Amino acid sequence: MRKHLLISSIITVLSVASAASALQPLEHFVAAARSQSFDAREARANDKQREEETTRAWSGLFPTLTTRASYTRNQYPASSLAPANPSTGVAARTITILPEDQYDAFLVLDVPLFDLTKWSLVTAAKHMQSASLARGSQTGLELDKAVARAYFSIIAGEALTQATDGSLRVGLENHELVVQRQAAGLATALEVRRAAAEVERSRQAIADARYVLAITRRSLETLTRVAPTDGAPALSDDLHAELPVAVYEAKTPELPSVLAAVNEVRASQANVSAAWGALSPSLTANVTERFTNATGFAGKSPVYAAGITATWRLDLGAWAGVHALEAAEVVASIRKERVDRAARDQVFQAWAQVEALCAKSRSSRAQVHATEEASRLAHERYAQGRATQLEVVQADRDFFDAQVGRIQADADLAYARAALRLSAGEQLAANSLSEATR
Repeated sequence: MRKHLLISSIITVLSVASAASALQPLEHFVAAARSQSFDAREARANDKQREEETTRAWSGLFPTLTTRASYTRNQYPASSLAPANPSTGVAARTITILPEDQYDAFLVLDVPLFDLTKWSLVTAAKHMQSASLARGSQTGLELDKAVARAYFSIIAGEALTQATDGSLRVGLENHELVVQRQAAGLATALEVRRAAAEVERSRQAIADARYVLAITRRSLETLTRVAPTDGAPALSDDLHAELPVAVYEAKTPELPSVLAAVNEVRASQANVSAAWGALSPSLTANVTERFTNATGFAGKSPVYAAGITATWRLDLGAWAGVHALEAAEVVASIRKERVDRAARDQVFQAWAQVEALCAKSRSSRAQVHATEEASRLAHERYAQGRATQLEVVQADRDFFDAQVGRIQADADLAYARAALRLSAGEQLAANSLSEATR
């Protein structure tokens, strides 16, 4: 039996090693998610929208050219005869004041000279664009987390599948041994039935493990639009401690989510300034070029007119708008404080989780070692007739449960380390991605 267990373990190790290079590396999925995922594409579209809105806000500060043409049918045309002037040599002529068929064309150039509202709206649009870019970066970090979670879940699922396959092989070997002992009169029919039940229990565990693995692979494919290949590297972690939590918390002011909230506060402040600007005068210069056949006494076409217009509008609704936007600025400031605190809490939670999972992983490894030895002893004692078959079943179950516990603990630890760095705004470098699978 010990020999069979050793052979089974070697087969498991070899199968894991052969599949170690099959699954694409984590950085491959991270890059694919940032370029092809639905969230990344939506973030880029939002950035483009904000960029165009900023351009539109700037356009309000540039001159505008308006063209207009009209035709008018006048019921009663009007004209006047201008007498000749012999001293100047000007002949008599007819002055058209109002023709029967009147044609007019206008070119109007408006140049804003001073408009506080438009300047403030430009500032608000720029801050909203910066906030959108920051939120896009935060979306990238959240995508990295989701991809890392799915990736390490696949690794855990592959390891769990290998463990369930090993458990099934041990169960089949144990069932064969019990059948042989029954034939020799050393085991009862109850023991045979119990061994057969354990085999079916292992098959159920295999079905569950394969189902979870398939769902996890599909989840990663949905996130990245890249189909994961079969196999996975083995999980391994040296259980080293992380840097003090203060080191990671010090990075939170530069997090994209915090920067987005800061820019939204500044945009709210600019909107308040724009509202106040609506209560201040605006100054605009304009030039108009007119083409017409109703030349009047001037007798010339085209003619131009230039001027400066000052506008000052006092509106009671504008006062209410100022107060509403001031309240919105307070709301944005509160949200900024909440985002900042949430970022710090998230870093602390991730750091504490790494500490806890290091202890859990260390304990689970010791548990695997202990239960593996207990299972080996139970099989040896049963083969010698010094243990019951129920003790063997219980020892095998304990060993399997310990393996599952270690696999889950190591996978959770690998993800927790990645989540800690992402929560602090760090990018997952290629050399750091392999720490948990080396």
